[in-house]
Parts: sequence; structure tokens; C-alpha cells
Amino acid sequence: MRRAELALPSEECRAVLKRGDYGTIAMLGADGAPYAVPVNYYYHEQENALFFHCAEEGEKLDALRHCDRVCFTVVEQYQTVPEKLTSHFQCVIVKGKVSLITDHAQRARRLEELCLRFCSKALTKEQIRDKAQGGAGKTMVVQIEVLELTGKGKRT
Repeated sequence: MRRAELALPSEECRAVLKRGDYGTIAMLGADGAPYAVPVNYYYHEQENALFFHCAEEGEKLDALRHCDRVCFTVVEQYQTVPEKLTSHFQCVIVKGKVSLITDHAQRARRLEELCLRFCSKALTKEQIRDKAQGGAGKTMVVQIEVLELTGKGKRT
């Protein structure tokens, strides 16, 4: 990183990932062109992995099958400070390796964890479990193993 004084320590990078609601995954498309798309996700700290879901077919999945290396970014606390010609922010960049979760039970478990992250105020745990079980047969779940984690932030 060129501006080392802006580097976030690894524990703060993981905290940004845990707090984040969505990030942008950048991939190499099957046609060789770059492809990036925002997704909601959750970070499983013990496994040092990110999880998100997508349709079982489409451009995103084609790209992930073409090349299992991805870049995933999360930005939080972004605020412009026009009078100082700067901005305040924290961002994290993950370089990782993708695995497609094909086992039904594992998909259901990961979908349940994703839904608990985003839907626990609107649905009961039982409702979430039922929806995850129902969705596991028609929804792909993707794991990104974190191989490299860097972050940058500016607050002053």
C-alpha cells in the first residue's frame, strides 16, 4: 500500500467485514472481460470466509466457474469533506478463492446463517430455517476463502 499510514490493522479489517451489509465481487468473466457486481454477504470469522448466494445460472456463476480467484471490496463510513478536499472512509479488499457449495445440507446451513444476519428482526428462527431449507435446492451458495486481506481508512 502506497500510503502506509492509512493501512488498517488486520483486526479492524475483519471488523469492517463483520459489520458490512454488502460488498462488490470482481471476477474474470468467461469471455475474458472483467465483471463486478454488488452482493449481500456475511463474514464467518472462525472460517475466515465470506458467504453469499446467487441464482444457479447466470453471468455471475459462469464467471465464478471460469476462474475461482476473485477480489471482494467493502466500503463503510464514507463521507466527503468538501472544505478539506478529502473524504473519511474505511475500506477492505479481500483477495480470495471461490468454492461453490453443492451439498444441500451445507447450502441450507449457509442460507440460514445469511438470513439470520439480515432477517432476524422480521422472521423467527424457525421461519428462517424453513425458508433456508426451501431455498437450498434452488439457490447457489458461494464461499470466498480469504487469502489476502488489506484495508485502508481515513478519519481526519
